[in-house]
Amino acid sequence: MNLLADLLPPLSHKPRVRERVVSMFQKRLGTAGDQLAKLLDAATATTEQR
Repeated sequence: MNLLADLLPPLSHKPRVRERVVSMFQKRLGTAGDQLAKLLDAATATTEQR
């Protein structure tokens, strides 16, 4: 996730804002990753049943 921190504009005067933004994106990416894994599992199960 360091890439995200590198892409954000420098907020050296407000490090907490930067930390919150990075944390928010990490949580959203984690949730999206979990949803994708569930979809792939469901697709694999459907394919195996055929």
